[in-house]
Amino acid sequence: MELRDFQAFGEPGAMVYLADCVDLIKTMPAGSVDVVFADPPYRLSRGGVTLKNGRLAPVDKGAWDRSMGLAGDHRFNVRWLEEARRILKPDGTIWVTGTHHIIFSLGFALQAMKFKLINVIRPEYKPLLPL
Repeated sequence: MELRDFQAFGEPGAMVYLADCVDLIKTMPAGSVDVVFADPPYRLSRGGVTLKNGRLAPVDKGAWDRSMGLAGDHRFNVRWLEEARRILKPDGTIWVTGTHHIIFSLGFALQAMKFKLINVIRPEYKPLLPL
């Protein structure tokens, strides 16, 4: 496949492609990217609900966010990470976001692929205290 084969939205310099991430990455030449920033599915969609503004709201984002089971989720992570590594320059870097639902699979895959993990960045949680 070529880049022009994917459905695209936006304008040159700010395009979004509707595609499987691995299929899209495969159109890129090896060793051509300085930085990969990825926000992979957290696998949270289970058909549940949450409270939002005092009302019940669905948390199901769709099939793309549903778990494929532990092994399936990990295979997905390894698959896209292998392609990300292929397109990274030798001195390139990768930033990956995640929640505790998926981040351990990502960390294990990155270590198994001999990525050098330099930092884990997490927000500081400060509870709101009453005045």
